[in-house]
Order: sequence, then structure tokens, then C-alpha cells
Amino acid sequence: MDDPKGPDGPNQAAIRTATWRDLRSITELESLCFGKDSWPWLELLAALTIPGTIRIKAELNGQAVGFAIGDRRSGNELGWVASLGVHPEYRRRGVARLLLAACEEALRTRRVRLTLRTSNEAA
Repeated sequence: MDDPKGPDGPNQAAIRTATWRDLRSITELESLCFGKDSWPWLELLAALTIPGTIRIKAELNGQAVGFAIGDRRSGNELGWVASLGVHPEYRRRGVARLLLAACEEALRTRRVRLTLRTSNEAA
């Protein structure tokens, strides 16, 4: 996924692979999106470096505006989107939809799970 997917227009985010070099921006996004429930930086670093983990980011004008982290479970039959967040200023623009689709494609599993809070009606 090193080749960016998108952008299809000036307001379309490009989907790229995230690396350990994105730790600062992903940590800031995670904190902004999830507050006290956000992952600690050490867990994010692990997610950005452990082989087999799906880690992608959405960029707009060179800035990370969203991210998704996923992994495979149950002998590669089940994929799990462990975290997906979009900067509040870029929500309702299809960024999460792009991230989810790219994560599902990269997982290459028959089933994918995404856990949401019941209070997250927008998702």
C-alpha cells in the first residue's frame, strides 16, 4: 500500500501505509479522537511496527487526518479493525469510509469486525 490510493480530487484524502515515523501524528489523532480512552503511545508504536499489523493513514495536503489499525484473528479467517479515527475537522467527508475499505482490503479475510461505542451514532 505504498502507492497512495486517491486522491480523486482536491478534497479527497490519499490512503497510505503508516510507519513508526507517523507515531507522533497517529498519537495526536488517537488522543484527539478518543480522549481518555486512547491507546498509549507504546501500544501505538507496537501497532506501527509489529509485522502483520495493518496500519494505514489518510493524508490531505500532506497532513495525516485519519488512521486505521487492523489485524487478523482466528487463523486469518477473521479481521479486526482495532482502531479507526478521523480528525474532527475532517469528519463527514468520507475519510473513514476510505480507511475502512482500505483496511478491509489489506486484511484479506472472509469476515471483518469493527467495534463501536453505542454512543457513536455518526459511525
